[in-house]
Amino acid sequence: VRQYSGYINVRSDKHFFFWFFESRSSPDTDPLSLWLNGGPGCSSLFGLFMEMGPCTVMEGGNDTRINPSSWNTQSNVIFLDQPLQVGYSYGKSASTSDDAAKDVY
Repeated sequence: VRQYSGYINVRSDKHFFFWFFESRSSPDTDPLSLWLNGGPGCSSLFGLFMEMGPCTVMEGGNDTRINPSSWNTQSNVIFLDQPLQVGYSYGKSASTSDDAAKDVY
């Protein structure tokens, strides 16, 4: 699976970590899905590794297997760690839910 990860620098003091996975089907024409974990304050990497990512972590954490139910079977997918201070995202945190939503928008 073609994948990319890195940071989206919203401002000099706000840096969101993302991990992108290309669709296994037709990446040039398949839709793009954005995954934001619930919580509040739960890393989207939980959803990536334990729910709908291309691979799932096996019990014991020593191996992975292909996830046939992964969202990237029919969609390009971005997992975004938000709000700030969650997962690998870092920077000045928003003080309200509205401000946190504006950071992502």
